Amino acid sequence: MKIRCLTNLDLDYNEIWPEELDILPPVGSCIASGNEGVNGSLLRLKVCSITIRRIPDNASAILTGDFKKGEWYAEIELHLPTNFVNISEFELWYEKHKGRISIEEYQRRHKIISNSEDYKCVLRASHINYMPIRNNPESKFRKTICTQLKECNAKVINNPQAVGETKSGSKIFPEPGISDIIVIHRYIGIIFLEFKAASGKLSPVQRNFLLEVNDKAPYSGFVAQEPGLLYYFDGRSNMEVDFFPFDTGKDLIHRIRELKTSG
Repeated sequence: MKIRCLTNLDLDYNEIWPEELDILPPVGSCIASGNEGVNGSLLRLKVCSITIRRIPDNASAILTGDFKKGEWYAEIELHLPTNFVNISEFELWYEKHKGRISIEEYQRRHKIISNSEDYKCVLRASHINYMPIRNNPESKFRKTICTQLKECNAKVINNPQAVGETKSGSKIFPEPGISDIIVIHRYIGIIFLEFKAASGKLSPVQRNFLLEVNDKAPYSGFVAQEPGLLYYFDGRSNMEVDFFPFDTGKDLIHRIRELKTSG
């Protein structure tokens, strides 16, 4: 069926959207633009509504475009996917996606956005809770797995900002979206690993980061959830269902190796 994708987001004119599909996508799914970003990132927008329409018999050529008069088509409205908290965050990411700002500038401006009251209100409404890193279950679980990974000759690089509370008592939280650690091992290469407590959830920023990582290099971004669940986030899998159990850091390496080989 012929389709026409519409959005009220401020996008560049050269974004490429499908013009015909055999099966209409369900509401809530995402459609990716055919125009990649400068670093291979993909612009995904969520399908918000689908309206089946007919080109009027008296429509002008400007309105019909490639459609024939009297022809039926699906009008698909696209908007922000769930991995963005608000339009400001999306517009900032889009600037980076198009190469108009550097990674450093993106991170600097994202800190300003994430510290705004509107941003925090949305996070609270989404039941996303940023816990202090010291003495929480996620921190203990991470420490145990990292120790076991090092025993397997893996190089473990911590996010330099994921240090919890300083000696002076000030709170330091991870750089927005960047995974807790980077693991380097001869069996699995370079892996970004995000740790979560048993009841923890990915924030929209973390979801966006993992999507970008796995777009550029499939099976390079994972979530390790207490007590021992490995989850590969690619925007399609379900964190509550699509997981792979593991017991130790050594088992974690083998699980990731199996996934990278099978994928």
